Amino acid sequence: MRVTSRMNSLSFLSDIMSREAEIQKKSSQYASGVVIQRPSDDPIGTARTMLMNSSIYQIKQYTNNSQEARTWLNSADKALQSVDEYLQRAYELLERGANSTLSDEQRIAIAEEIDQICSGIMEVANTNIDNRYIFAGTDVTSIPYNLRVSVSGNPLDLHDQPIVIDASNNRFQLQLDDGTVKTIVLPVESYGVYDGTSGKTLNDLTKAIQKQLDVAGFAVPVSVKMTPDNKITFYAGTTPPDGKTHTVVLRNAVTASGNVQAASAPAGTPPTIVLDSSADATDDFYTGNTVTFKNSDGTLETRKIVSYDGATRTATLDEACNTAVSATSTYDVVDSTLGQLGFADQATTRQLVGTSISSPVTVLGKYPLTGQVASATGSSVTLTSDATATADFYKNWTITIVSGPGAGQTQTITGYDGTTKEAALSGSWSVPLPDATSVYSLSPPLEGTVSAASADSDKIYLDSNAITTSFYMGMPITITDGAGQGQTRTIKSVEYDSVAGKYYAKLDSPLNTLPDASSKYSINANYFANEDNRFKISLGQGTSYEISLDSGTYSLTEFAAQLEKKIQNIGGDYANIKVSVNSDNQLSLVYQDPSGANKTLPIKLESGSSADILDKMGFISGDHSDQARPNYEGDYGSLNYEINVGVSLGVNQVGADIFDSIFTNLRKFSQDLRTGDLDALGDEDIRLFKQDQQKVLVAQSQIGTKVNRLESGITRMSGVEDYLTSMMSTINDTEYARIVMELKTQQAAYDAALQISGQLIPKTLLDYLD
Repeated sequence: MRVTSRMNSLSFLSDIMSREAEIQKKSSQYASGVVIQRPSDDPIGTARTMLMNSSIYQIKQYTNNSQEARTWLNSADKALQSVDEYLQRAYELLERGANSTLSDEQRIAIAEEIDQICSGIMEVANTNIDNRYIFAGTDVTSIPYNLRVSVSGNPLDLHDQPIVIDASNNRFQLQLDDGTVKTIVLPVESYGVYDGTSGKTLNDLTKAIQKQLDVAGFAVPVSVKMTPDNKITFYAGTTPPDGKTHTVVLRNAVTASGNVQAASAPAGTPPTIVLDSSADATDDFYTGNTVTFKNSDGTLETRKIVSYDGATRTATLDEACNTAVSATSTYDVVDSTLGQLGFADQATTRQLVGTSISSPVTVLGKYPLTGQVASATGSSVTLTSDATATADFYKNWTITIVSGPGAGQTQTITGYDGTTKEAALSGSWSVPLPDATSVYSLSPPLEGTVSAASADSDKIYLDSNAITTSFYMGMPITITDGAGQGQTRTIKSVEYDSVAGKYYAKLDSPLNTLPDASSKYSINANYFANEDNRFKISLGQGTSYEISLDSGTYSLTEFAAQLEKKIQNIGGDYANIKVSVNSDNQLSLVYQDPSGANKTLPIKLESGSSADILDKMGFISGDHSDQARPNYEGDYGSLNYEINVGVSLGVNQVGADIFDSIFTNLRKFSQDLRTGDLDALGDEDIRLFKQDQQKVLVAQSQIGTKVNRLESGITRMSGVEDYLTSMMSTINDTEYARIVMELKTQQAAYDAALQISGQLIPKTLLDYLD
């Protein structure tokens, strides 16, 4: 092969251009400080660099997440520290309020400061960072607490008693303010057994209800939430609140009405009824529903349907009817959804609910008690239906017929059946016997002989005919004859001495001279300092009426029944007030419109003119059913930040878990201060305070643990980022000394190549003509 001059020239030119490119590369590396200018410069190094860059980006993201989470947690910790300071102040006020030397005015001033503390804590509960509320669960754009009226059902336990939503149990009615009643129907996709398992929790059910409330077309938003103690709560209003009190009324939905076609024997078995032809023909369609009968005599009775034969329209009931249900009766079949949610029919935000009270309740009042005779035999009498249900409560009392047949006759009660209200007597009535038109009065045994001398100066052993319950508590007792004559003390309690086998009165202060077994005593039941049997009630804008309760010791159910009867006896709309006790031992008063006109009326309670009993009812003077209280409106979700690969950290605190009990207990503290309940202030309220404080401290401890974890992670990720950056620098950063040396070497080679090419390739005209 012939090597021409042109070929030599091209070879030299290629070499020179290669040298130029190498010089350009080294110059660029020198100028930029980066070794790899393009992937082809170092494919392996490029791949390693890209992987490290990705890792560094991810680490930066996790670091940013961790720093944001730390800011969130630190803000929550700071807020809870403020709550703890408020609670510390409340504790100081409780201790001061428990001082028996304070006046009523001083305690009321302390209660007003407690109210201010409640307002301050509500502000803390609404703390936000860049308009994101830290105590609202995952609903960070909504303010967690507003002042609202709300209505809550009974606590629900889905594990023991699941809620079943299906075609025949899927609806209830809701009325907003005085507007139209709307039927809320849960769709097919909401059907199922809500037993607490995934997708079937109480929260899932409230979300399904909320979807239907949102499309129901109410004038203002109506909301439903679950509470930390597994109750369902309804409320209405705009956010922020429009300053109006919006009333919500919940009602059962009637799914079928008609005339009873046939019924089993009124008090017999099997308890079945046949519905009319308009009833659904699907088997078990009404199973689980309740049915209310209205009989021709006006009586009502409600039973639960346990099975249903669609072909014959026959419903089997849970138990036999007690009234005359027959083919002349009408019926309403009611969907069970509302009851399953923990609500009674016509539950409303205008339901006045007190704080928890203890059982039994002792009512102290003036005597004698009066009532209408229910019936009488020769040696017994049946008292009015609202007489106490406590067995032998009236034993040793005196009963006098004050008007009607038998007027003027007096007997001593020797035994009393609290269930039937029948009193056995020491003798027989004379003719004419008392009857249902007779009025009686009851007087307790108030005089007697000291049954034994006592070595203790604060004890008086009572006569054998004395009342051995707490009846005498708070009454003055006077030694009227014999040793110790003329001394008067107040009875603190009646207790049993098992050694002596006798009951004695425990006194408020020691006697100067001790009575003996021949001394006489008298107890004053017509006036005593602890009398507490009256309160005032008003309905709507109407007149305030004072209620006087009958003295006695009652279970909470009996106490509620007496309250209801006394209130209903006022008449008019008051006859439609219902009083009940919920599962939290709280009294509930509510107006229920029987006319179907959907009228709602607020209830207000005030102290009686004297002998105030509101504190034993769980209320304070001025409590009313339109009274707004802090209402949690966030959700119960967890706000999580991803802080490492596959690792998330929850940073939010659900406000209801921390603040709901605080608001409830602060209300109780204020109430106990206003009513002067020193026992509660010195014991129960301190216990509740410590529970709330412990809850806050636990939350702060959890926050501190998370912050420490985040800070440790931030430090660790910072170290990893520095290491990866260093490794990338090793791969990609320019070593200037080496680059300069290589650049000089390439420059020298380039210069030499130019010289040699100039000498070996002389230029001629023929070269250009080739």
